[in-house]
Amino acid sequence: MNSMQNRRNEISSTLEEAYTSSREMMAENPLTATLVAFGAGAAIGVLIGHALAGSMHPEPATSTAMEKLGRQVCDVLRSSLPDSIGRHLRA
Repeated sequence: MNSMQNRRNEISSTLEEAYTSSREMMAENPLTATLVAFGAGAAIGVLIGHALAGSMHPEPATSTAMEKLGRQVCDVLRSSLPDSIGRHLRA
């Protein structure tokens, strides 16, 4: 029981340090932090938009390596998203 409490305290301390460190980094580099957040959001938006737009078109009989990669990304997104959103991704 004591080792579980120690582990919880260790994890809590690590998370607190990470939070503090990231807040300091954002305070010292606000433009970089903003650009990173914007870039990550744009990339996720493009992936989701592409996945949703692709679900509206029938898939061709042959598939390329990029199409296979796209399906793998959709599968990962579908499993990560709530069912109400994931069901709109093509199978």
